[in-house]
Amino acid sequence: MLSRASASAVLVGAVIACGSEGSGSERPEPLPAVAPFDRLAGVRLPATLGDLAKLRPQTKQSDFGLSEVVGGIGVRYFADREPGSEDYPGPKARVRDIDADWEQVSDDSAATLWRSFVDRLTSTLGAAPECFRGAPSPVAFALWRTPSGALAYLRRQHSVTGSVRSSGSFSIGFSVDTTTLGPALTGATATSCEDPFRS
Repeated sequence: MLSRASASAVLVGAVIACGSEGSGSERPEPLPAVAPFDRLAGVRLPATLGDLAKLRPQTKQSDFGLSEVVGGIGVRYFADREPGSEDYPGPKARVRDIDADWEQVSDDSAATLWRSFVDRLTSTLGAAPECFRGAPSPVAFALWRTPSGALAYLRRQHSVTGSVRSSGSFSIGFSVDTTTLGPALTGATATSCEDPFRS
């Protein structure tokens, strides 16, 4: 599981990539109809934590909002929290971001998931993504913006060896906040969506 700081970094830059400002759509927006989001019947963003907890009673409270496991995939609902607060977000906190994370996958599996979900989201959303590669970290992002301004994205990370070893990972996210992903994309460069790590 990512720490709150890591999860926030993963979730915070379409402004940089897409040249937009502001917090995006506040109209309830359905999630893209791709797995595992297609199993979250009735979930629309933004929503309050309280409403999501009623709709998804199997969720567990966490320091970032709520979490659950859907089809073996960890799903996280990220809620607004008062700056500097160490309390868990309350039931009225707004959730504008969600992600589903495949942790500890091989590089080959992450590459297969990437190709499959690029195709699925492109078909579902009816638009091609913009793709970026982090520098120097082995992370790639694919971004789609919906007509309402919401953002769908993929994140793929290579395994890292050395003094600290970490497995590869893959995640799919959806946000109605256009400032999502900012820090994560700082210094990133445009790359091929087909093979984002190609030199």
